[in-house]
Amino acid sequence: DLKKTEEAEQEFAKAASLSADDIAPQLNMVMLYVSSSRWTEAIDRARSMLQKFPTSAELAGLLAYAYAGEGSFQDAEIAAHKAQALDKDEPLSLIADSMVQIDKGNLDQALLSLQKAVSRQPGSAFAMTELSAALTQSGDAKQGVKMAQQSLQIAPSSLRAKASMAEALKQLGNFDGAILHLKECVVRNPKNLDLRLSLADAQEKAGDRETAIETLEKARKTAPDSPKPLAELARLYLENRKFRKSEELSMEALQYDRHHIQSLLVLCTVLLETGKLDACAERCELLLSRQPNNREGNLINGRCCYRLGRWSEACSSFSRAKTSGGALSTSDTQALAYCLEKTSDLVKAVDLIAEKLKDSKLSNRERKELSRQQKRINRQLNTRR
Repeated sequence: DLKKTEEAEQEFAKAASLSADDIAPQLNMVMLYVSSSRWTEAIDRARSMLQKFPTSAELAGLLAYAYAGEGSFQDAEIAAHKAQALDKDEPLSLIADSMVQIDKGNLDQALLSLQKAVSRQPGSAFAMTELSAALTQSGDAKQGVKMAQQSLQIAPSSLRAKASMAEALKQLGNFDGAILHLKECVVRNPKNLDLRLSLADAQEKAGDRETAIETLEKARKTAPDSPKPLAELARLYLENRKFRKSEELSMEALQYDRHHIQSLLVLCTVLLETGKLDACAERCELLLSRQPNNREGNLINGRCCYRLGRWSEACSSFSRAKTSGGALSTSDTQALAYCLEKTSDLVKAVDLIAEKLKDSKLSNRERKELSRQQKRINRQLNTRR
């Protein structure tokens, strides 16, 4: 596959240089870069060619898709709208729009759009690949695998499709299969940071943490200014309870992007675990100013404020976490009930515990502790009445 890709690139590059006024070979070059997940090259080439062919909706659609593939979703949205101004049904711009919607959290809307794209263009490997990724993200990894397989039948050398296949396989627990696909992707595109991060994730899930760390160290060299590999390394060291190393790495990551959410989450956890509560609260405030409904961030902040005796703030954070992600753990439920008690909201505290006691998965110890807390708060209620 690598040899064939290199040969195709040489042929397309030659054709593009010999036919500078013909858009077809230029489109082929951009398409080749996109298929190989070489987003920077695809973007540079498409932008350059659009100056020469400003009315090409297909070229504008390729640019939008390349931006989305790179993760530059704001640029992707702008480019997609420009493509659709030239042709409202331009296929790749509609696919890019769906990728933007996924980034915004509108997964159901994106799934519907991608399913329509596949039905309108049953031979589009691009549409199938992104539908595969969306299905996997929605939790339907089996369908994600099937759609990736169909995409690879049409475009067997597509790295994007292989990467989508790998993500679906990871969700199904087939880590060896995922690693096989991702190793090929990394060999063919060694500069792609996301492929290396995905490979490290598969290696970690397969139980090979040392190799995962080696892969992440290589990713750091691939993208020395990116916080992503540093944040992942920090998370691995955190899970090994190597707090000092984890704190160092997350702080280093935040030097490149002070609002990088994953780095902030790791750092806040380290600060909470090591008892640096004021610093933890400060970082949580920054994190939640960017993502107020981030469940993990609200849980960390709730635990921190509970330990600091900041009852109202703890109540707010725990409640947001509960609203955004369902039931709280037993310990977090107990903490929230205590904070509600401290803010004199006794009825809500009793109701919270009563709701948690309905959980059939509670252990006998958890059930006894919750019942004792509920009885104590009920005594206060009866006294007040």
